[in-house]
Amino acid sequence: MERPKKSNYSNPAPKHKGVRYGGGNFIYDVYNSGGRRLYRISNLELALLSILGGAFICAGTLFSLLIITEVTSVGMQYLLSALGLTTGMLLVLLTNSVLFTEANIYVPNNFYHITMMRGWLRLFRFWLISWFGNIIGAFVFAYLVYLTQEHSAIFKQNLATIINAKLVHSQTHNFRSTGELILSGMLANWIIGFVAYFALVSRNLMNQFVIVLLAFALVIAANFQYFPFNVSYLSLNTFLGAPMPLSEAIFFNLIPVSLGNILGAGLLVAAPLLFLSKKR
Repeated sequence: MERPKKSNYSNPAPKHKGVRYGGGNFIYDVYNSGGRRLYRISNLELALLSILGGAFICAGTLFSLLIITEVTSVGMQYLLSALGLTTGMLLVLLTNSVLFTEANIYVPNNFYHITMMRGWLRLFRFWLISWFGNIIGAFVFAYLVYLTQEHSAIFKQNLATIINAKLVHSQTHNFRSTGELILSGMLANWIIGFVAYFALVSRNLMNQFVIVLLAFALVIAANFQYFPFNVSYLSLNTFLGAPMPLSEAIFFNLIPVSLGNILGAGLLVAAPLLFLSKKR
């Protein structure tokens, strides 16, 4: 008589041999799997996921502005703003949408495993498509909000205050201000890059929420420059606030910040992970 087969559900979850939860090998495995996911999707899929990611972050940015409307404490404004932006980031994580900065972190860890030329071409592909996709998604969402809602003077004042803070380094148009933007972008993506790892390996949604919330509060309070946030604020300001020349915002803010985010992800996140992977 043939014995009944054991159900797969009774077997324990597979374990990484020689890998500790949170150890260097486990970190590498998490980022490596994320990079493979980005490599497999087509240009159209990447574009759609990037547009969706930009829209979600812009939705979180709108939420962050709405919940601080009647708040006078600066510290509470930072915390509540982080709450709104965390909502947008969790939507990105839960839907597997794509952010420009996500590609910066995942992809450098993977293109070393294939030919260098092919790796660089794929890397530029992700940068280009996700950069424009996030901008399109944010501006489309902001325009739809403009068509459907009216906002108070306090809302617009808070938005103007944040825009002025984001553009504080962009008004002088010299090498020093550009360098400050790049360095600020590096610090922002260093913090958020490792937070993305902790969110990915976290066991439940509440842990993800707390981790991302505290990191975003730090980035907001320190006024570090992060491309998805800046795009969202600029898109909302274009339709709901006091419009400014988009060419100035792109060339003197978004491009230097994007470069800083790339360097921060490559030098401060991807490079340490590649070093840890050599210990395998």
